[in-house]
Amino acid sequence: FGDDSIRFGSYPMSIYPKFFALLLISVLPILLVIYVPATAFMGVLDYKLAILSPIMAVVTWKISQFVWEKGLKQYSSASS
Repeated sequence: FGDDSIRFGSYPMSIYPKFFALLLISVLPILLVIYVPATAFMGVLDYKLAILSPIMAVVTWKISQFVWEKGLKQYSSASS
C-alpha cells in the first residue's frame, strides 16, 4: 500500500477527478506532501492550493490526534 500510494503523488493533480484529488489531499495527504512542494518549486503553485494545503494539514493532524487520544483511552495492556 505504501509504495503504490506514493505513485499517486507523482502525477499532476489535474488528471484526477475532483473527489479523488480531494481525497488525496485530505484523507491520504499524498498530494499535499509530494505535489504541492513540487509545484511551488517550479513556480506554478495555484494560490487556492497554497491556501488549502496548510488548512488540510492542520485538519488531518487534528483528526489523527483525536483518533490517537481516543485509542489511548480505550487501551489496556496485556500485562496489567
